[in-house]
Amino acid sequence: MKSVLIYLFSFNIAFACAQITYKKTYFDNGTLEAEGWLNGTLKINYWKFYHNNGALAKEGTYYNDKKVDFWKFYYNNGVLKEQGRYKANHKTAYWTSYHANGNLQSKGFYDSHKKTGFWVFYFNNNTIQKKGRFLNDDKIDYWTFYHYNGTLQKHGFYENNLETGYWKFYHTNGHKQNEGRYASGLKESWWVSYNTMNQIEHKCQLKNDKKNGYCLRYKNTKLTKAEKYENNKKLNEWTDLKSFKRDNKLSDLK
Repeated sequence: MKSVLIYLFSFNIAFACAQITYKKTYFDNGTLEAEGWLNGTLKINYWKFYHNNGALAKEGTYYNDKKVDFWKFYYNNGVLKEQGRYKANHKTAYWTSYHANGNLQSKGFYDSHKKTGFWVFYFNNNTIQKKGRFLNDDKIDYWTFYHYNGTLQKHGFYENNLETGYWKFYHTNGHKQNEGRYASGLKESWWVSYNTMNQIEHKCQLKNDKKNGYCLRYKNTKLTKAEKYENNKKLNEWTDLKSFKRDNKLSDLK
């Protein structure tokens, strides 16, 4: 009986060990595609994957066929693309990503594969592109965006990934471009637009991102025309105050 138990124990060990194999796969052109350890059919331990030009594509650890611990990803020119930690196939904790020229592209935290907390994104020239907070992959709270030359492009608040409240936009020379209010991601109420010389061009009443109400047109900072819209369709226009007051109430412009 004892010898039988010893034999079965030895057989189980041998069988278990036989399940652990080192696997290599290849592209059609014969270059190595991937290599790493298998437990039966499940990836375990350290693995490396390659681009079809032979450059390393990604490397990291598996546990029962799921990515865990620290991983690195690369462009086909060998430059690091992104790096960070996984937990059961989900990105977690701090991650960084990079442009193909090696400059930082983004940095921030993940929770269960979704962006969370404060993130910063960069153009490939190292200037900041945008920054703000995420919750479950949705933009929330205050965000700022920048032009490629580093000047401010726009800023305002998000709620559930939609613009809300008062926003301001800017030309690349730093002067204001337009400003107004959002409600659930759609422009509402009065919006004001400016030219690159910081002179007002027009003011329009909007509803659900469409002109609804009046538009006041300016030239060289002087009011030249008033227009009335409904659902983005122009209904009428006036070029002098007398005719405007004849057909409308000034209180409608509030």
